[in-house]
Amino acid sequence: MITVIIGANSDSQRFEQTKLLLNNISNSYNYTVIGAGQPIPNISNVKILKGKQKTLPIAMQKTTGLWLNKEQGTQDISAKFHPNSEIIAPIKKYQNVGKVTLTVEGGYGFLNGKDGMTTSVSANKTIDKANILVRLWRDITKTN
Repeated sequence: MITVIIGANSDSQRFEQTKLLLNNISNSYNYTVIGAGQPIPNISNVKILKGKQKTLPIAMQKTTGLWLNKEQGTQDISAKFHPNSEIIAPIKKYQNVGKVTLTVEGGYGFLNGKDGMTTSVSANKTIDKANILVRLWRDITKTN
């Protein structure tokens, strides 16, 4: 964490203002970590084409942290999935499948001026390609 105090008349005044700022942050916010491999808040599965299963569980590709108000928790995090392209089987576990934008209910801006942060996501399970008969049946019945 980096603080910038402008307008202090001395080093001791700058130190006191920094201390007040850091105390305010620690009393008002919690740093919430979503670890690599953990499910993404509010998104459990995404659609996969031609797979033995019709959905693919996705997870955070790397550990990501957000500052949340003390009253907030992971249930206040919303996620929007942005696939690299259509997700078509076969897919290997840990394969990058896109990005997710995380926003917080009652939002606050991020330093880059955006309302959310974007991070990579990966497959949380290997999904093999369905055999030709299953794929044909899904095409005929439109249950892809």
